[in-house]
Amino acid sequence: MKKPIVYTLFPVPLIENELDIPKKIKESLIKQKYERVTINNGHISVDEYILNKPKYKSLKKQILGQATLFKKDILGMTNKIDLVFQNSWVMKHGPGDWSQPHYHANSFISGILYLKTPDNSGVINFNRANPTPHFTNPIMELNRSEPNFVNSDKFVVAPRENLLLLFPSNLSHSVDRNKSTESKTSRKLL
Repeated sequence: MKKPIVYTLFPVPLIENELDIPKKIKESLIKQKYERVTINNGHISVDEYILNKPKYKSLKKQILGQATLFKKDILGMTNKIDLVFQNSWVMKHGPGDWSQPHYHANSFISGILYLKTPDNSGVINFNRANPTPHFTNPIMELNRSEPNFVNSDKFVVAPRENLLLLFPSNLSHSVDRNKSTESKTSRKLL
């Protein structure tokens, strides 16, 4: 008997890559002026269009290059679709801060670039929109022997400095509580 062929139908892509960020640029991004988020789970930069500043032109070019690769080579979209940054801001999660499950309705591709990532500062979870696996009925709960790409309801990425994550904006994501004594800083891209 032959080994069966397994098709992964309708996958949701997530790409990760590391960027080369000059120390001066990284420090400048981290030292932004912040305000507390209204739902009280972190701080957001006052400037929500960071990448429009001329001093971040080279970083913006790197990120746009990765987003274009994502659009063209991974998603298979034509070059007739231009990518434009709607927003770009810096988030700081201090000790105890976290992020609830959410998605970005105002864009096509979203991304996160980690600038400062102390140990235990909170992983990012990418959540299945419907937590019921596609192969079963929503009223059934089946035990899994081991999570895999077919049956899992979330995918976890541990942050590390200079890590860039790009994903479709409708992909739900959340961040676990920062259990370190330091702040974690990341750049959000939309």
